[in-house]
Amino acid sequence: MICRALVCGNLEEAVELCLEAKRIADALIIASLGSQELLYKVQKYHLNKTASDPVSLVSGSLLRSKWDTLIQAASPNSWRETLAALVTHCEEESLAHYCELLGGRLSQEAEAALR
Repeated sequence: MICRALVCGNLEEAVELCLEAKRIADALIIASLGSQELLYKVQKYHLNKTASDPVSLVSGSLLRSKWDTLIQAASPNSWRETLAALVTHCEEESLAHYCELLGGRLSQEAEAALR
């Protein structure tokens, strides 16, 4: 059915069928042939399904240019990696804000550990 949808030029249907069959890689390739909205839909689907995976946390933050989720979900022990991602990829005007969030989270974790 995926092939039929592709042959008929129905990329949206082909993507939906791939997602239903858990063929994420195929869905991404097919979606890249269509609109930006279709590609974003597949990216969002995949990132939601793998939300706790460290690679997905970073790639999702890159995709959305929002780092709050990574800062909240990353292990406090990986603060160096989180900071490196922020310094490497954040826009200059938002870097201080995200560094403050990371520092605040680390302070909260330290206080909780001392109790």
